[in-house]
Amino acid sequence: MSKLLNIIFLLFIAVSCKQQNADFNATESDSFKRIMGENSWGFVNQNGDTIIPLNKYKFLNPIDEEGMILAHSNAKSGYINIKQDTIIPFIYDDLSVFSNGLVPAKKNGKYGYLDRKGNVVIPFKYENESHFYKCRLASAKLDGKYGFIDQSGNEIIPIQFEKVRSNKIDSLVCAMKNGKWAFFSCSGKQLTDFKYDKITESYYDDRNYTYFLKGLCRVEKDSRVAYIDNEFNEIVPFGAYEVGEPFRNHLAIVAQNGKYGIIDTLGKTIVPLKYDFIEHPTEFSNESNLFAVTKGQNIQLLDSDANPITDFDIKKFEWDSYKTEDSYQRYFVLTNSSGMTGTVSEKGIKELPFQYQEIKAFDGKSVTY
Repeated sequence: MSKLLNIIFLLFIAVSCKQQNADFNATESDSFKRIMGENSWGFVNQNGDTIIPLNKYKFLNPIDEEGMILAHSNAKSGYINIKQDTIIPFIYDDLSVFSNGLVPAKKNGKYGYLDRKGNVVIPFKYENESHFYKCRLASAKLDGKYGFIDQSGNEIIPIQFEKVRSNKIDSLVCAMKNGKWAFFSCSGKQLTDFKYDKITESYYDDRNYTYFLKGLCRVEKDSRVAYIDNEFNEIVPFGAYEVGEPFRNHLAIVAQNGKYGIIDTLGKTIVPLKYDFIEHPTEFSNESNLFAVTKGQNIQLLDSDANPITDFDIKKFEWDSYKTEDSYQRYFVLTNSSGMTGTVSEKGIKELPFQYQEIKAFDGKSVTY
């Protein structure tokens, strides 16, 4: 009889856990909208009805994929759900967002890690906040030195280095010793010598970076630039170019003797080194995939594959933007040598022809159709 009761109890627990997880559907987060008041945040539903009122929480993060909301109240951090049930109590000096099931938390000046039930999985002893990204390793700082730990708190890369780096995209990490960088695998195996003065990531998208998934990795040694592949072979040797920009969409801007060109991932020159300047146009922190090639007083736009979009008759360009109901659009307003203006989209598509004397900027304003 006792064994039967135990089985029934275990089944009840399993069903209860399943139902608890099933209570939240990830698509439900679209039904709620954050609102901001004066030094407080809340939520309303799609009808505008108040679900979480203002003046209760100093900050509320968006609903995450498990239906949990990071919240700040009375100078402490915790997690709630949309019903305002407390999931992780407000006893922490700071909390961040979850990555691979764990969240960094700060208590009494030290950092540790909690699971989604609020259990302490890794004790509060570290000097830094970090996250478990692609490698499922978090950087860990003790006594001013850095290394990497796994999700059980085991040291996978010893905590003995000056600096460490990781990102959300690559299945490897980096560490610095005596001012030089080396690559390590996710299992802690050292993959290169400590020989690089600098390792530069490339843009993966608007929010993330990568070493190799958008082309070769830019490295520096003794003030010279080189490019290496994902097996750490030098595809473009040190000193081949005086200037070398990080790869973007498998192409990189390089320069030698004051002249600029573009190379591909084989190190092959696809735009000859004969131009006065080449850049990816930048609007604030957003960098375009297009190329702006300058020769004398004239400019030409190239698409992300380095194919010409315009002739060499552009005198100036401006990056403009506008909002629609469901997107944010960026584009270029170009003025040619005849003083006429036209537009090219952020993706390099010609939109308005060069037949207007002026095209006024939207400056990020909302547009309705």
